[in-house]
Amino acid sequence: MQSKILKGERAGQIPFGWDVADDGKTLLQNDFEQRAVSRIKELNEKGLSFRGIAYTLTQEGYVPAGAKWYPMTVKRIIDYEKRRMT
Repeated sequence: MQSKILKGERAGQIPFGWDVADDGKTLLQNDFEQRAVSRIKELNEKGLSFRGIAYTLTQEGYVPAGAKWYPMTVKRIIDYEKRRMT
């Protein structure tokens, strides 16, 4: 799975911040969601907790994939971004 992630291909669920291309496997950046991903990374680098990041995203009006921002959702996004960058 890691090799698919590094190639920019789908590996399981479609991660937040990404869409699937017409070929069904290549991931394309979703510019709207990528703004939230960038903010998540920025807040994480400042040392905010996952709960703090979720709260900040809600307060700043970032739209989540589901009903609201959850700390575990923030963690999954951070974990995915870390795997993608290695």
